[in-house]
Amino acid sequence: MARRTLLVTYIATYILAVGSIIRTLIRFRDDRFWSITLLFGGYLVLLFSEPFFIRRNRRLTTIYLFVQTAIICTVAFITPNVDFWAALFCPLVVQVMHNFPQRTGFLITGIFTVLMSIFMLLGLGLEVGLPLVLVYAVIYSLLAAFIAIILEAVAARRESQMRQAELQQEVEQRLQVEEVLRLSEMELAVIEERSRLARELHDAVTQTLFSANLIADVLPR
Repeated sequence: MARRTLLVTYIATYILAVGSIIRTLIRFRDDRFWSITLLFGGYLVLLFSEPFFIRRNRRLTTIYLFVQTAIICTVAFITPNVDFWAALFCPLVVQVMHNFPQRTGFLITGIFTVLMSIFMLLGLGLEVGLPLVLVYAVIYSLLAAFIAIILEAVAARRESQMRQAELQQEVEQRLQVEEVLRLSEMELAVIEERSRLARELHDAVTQTLFSANLIADVLPR
């Protein structure tokens, strides 16, 4: 369930990013259109190829995040009078929280928030930009906290499954030991029974020989 929630969060943030890109491209039909389109194209290519970087090398992931951040900042510089580009940080927040240690993920999310705040305030001014800064900062924080909770749930579930497997293994080992002990007790009981029968047979033979000896003594020679 937690993994499914994480996947849904990934998809939702990707859709949000694509929607923001489409909205920005519709807004700008001037000479900036093609440069913005090129930047967004690079952003999307990197965004959807992110699993490839994760599988190959952790250093590539760091470079990937740096390039993506540079693209977003460039878009923010080219389009200072809109706020759509700020949504492009949302998928990156999910990725850093998923692929880095929790403390590092929150630190990088904080860097995203600072960059967003700077470009937002410079582009839109304090009166318009500050409310948007607060809104996006809350979105980034909630998104990061949500991913952290999901990952903790996944880790707890994995640990629970491992513990359950260990307990199951211990139970199986205990059952095996109990089975060995039961077989040993059965073998011991059989040995004891054989020993008892052997003693009784020995006593019977001894008694018979003793009786035969007495009879032989009393018979006339």
